[in-house]
Amino acid sequence: MILLTHPFFPAVIESELKSCRLPRRIARTRAEFERLAPQATALIVRPTDKVPASLLQRCTQLKVIGNFAVGLDNLDLQACARLGVRVVHTPDVLTRATAELTTTLLLCAARRVPEG
Repeated sequence: MILLTHPFFPAVIESELKSCRLPRRIARTRAEFERLAPQATALIVRPTDKVPASLLQRCTQLKVIGNFAVGLDNLDLQACARLGVRVVHTPDVLTRATAELTTTLLLCAARRVPEG
């Protein structure tokens, strides 16, 4: 089973996972996540979803965690390595957007846009 902690982008998830034969479930609460995670082969989590070693140790079928974020602070990486769980994330997903916003703010300041 692939366990998601959020419905993310349903059309994208369906498109990307259409060839995957594993069933998909969405855990809408922390309690549901804790209950279903030990049955999962893959987790897709948000940065606010903590995945500590105590939970990972109960996930005997877990092969991979996809973190829908740049950082990895919410995952116990040492436990993942010890248990052979691969971790993937989106390290450069915000790089361009951050650069564009910074450029826009600099232009606004240079043109004194906030003053009207």
